[in-house]
Amino acid sequence: MLLPLAAALAGSLLANPDRAAAPVVAASQVGYGPALSKRFTSSTPFASFRVIREDDRSTAWVGAGPVREVRTDLLGPVATVWIGDFSGLTAPGRYRIVLDGGAASHPFAVGADVFDPAVRAVQRSFYFQRAFTEIDAAHAGGPWVHASDAGKAPPGVVKGWHDAGDLTLYNASTTAALFWMLEAWSDFAPADDATGIPESGNGVPDLLDEARWGLEWLLSVQDPASHGFRNTTCQPRHGRYGSTTPVDVPPYVNGEVGTLPTARAVGTLAYAAEVWRAIDPAFARRCLDAARAGYDHLRARPTEDSDGPTCGAYRRDGDREVGRHVRMYAAAGMLLATGDARFREDLERNY
Repeated sequence: MLLPLAAALAGSLLANPDRAAAPVVAASQVGYGPALSKRFTSSTPFASFRVIREDDRSTAWVGAGPVREVRTDLLGPVATVWIGDFSGLTAPGRYRIVLDGGAASHPFAVGADVFDPAVRAVQRSFYFQRAFTEIDAAHAGGPWVHASDAGKAPPGVVKGWHDAGDLTLYNASTTAALFWMLEAWSDFAPADDATGIPESGNGVPDLLDEARWGLEWLLSVQDPASHGFRNTTCQPRHGRYGSTTPVDVPPYVNGEVGTLPTARAVGTLAYAAEVWRAIDPAFARRCLDAARAGYDHLRARPTEDSDGPTCGAYRRDGDREVGRHVRMYAAAGMLLATGDARFREDLERNY
């Protein structure tokens, strides 16, 4: 929680440099769970503070002086910040912090649902990055729309997510995002089917619908001859950051097949097969079949650690250590999806 509070303090000072001389009290604007640690950051020391209710200004909590003092070189003229703790406040509500000297924070919430809007916003952000499709007003909920860019994709390539700045689709970042989506599902099984994406209301949780968008891209960039996976769907030349949109870039080109992107894809698709087995058995089989074929590609190239030069970002061509790591990931995914002991042997060999 300290990093968001420091960011809030920095943002407050940067937005209005004149405030650097005045006390600033930064509390989490996302909010605090009732049973979680609750801390705030002050740009000045304090002897005590109160947490007051936003509706009637009554006092809900009284705290003592700082529990911690932190030196920093990140906040311009503010070289030290002081941390206060009010973890004992558990009652849901909307509050603000007032120091003994009168400085106050912006209001914030305490409640079991305070993280829901942030989680929803993060999940929906993937919709806005969707490649080779229209982003329409009905689902964007605002002016962040564009026409379909499907005609710019190489033949057979579908879906996936644009990178945040250069619009290329990368195996490395896609498989990382998919891993954490699948982990979120495995740990928490969020059931929300109404986040406002085109698939909302289809009876499948929207987290899995969004993950499938990325998985469909992975499946579409598997080479039909070698069964290896391509590292990118690439824009070889990029304009200045923020100057291009999906509809005004030139056509995309295929990146190269390599063992590094193949291993990442294998582990991710195998994990997805395990997740989708009870949800959509046909899609689970498709993922696992692709992963098996990709694993055969890796077995036929035991000493190769290849990537590709078309798009340089994330490229780790010839990096043996990364090669071992991603082969271990591939073996772990296949072991999870199949239970086959040979994959345990491969995992341990690369551990």
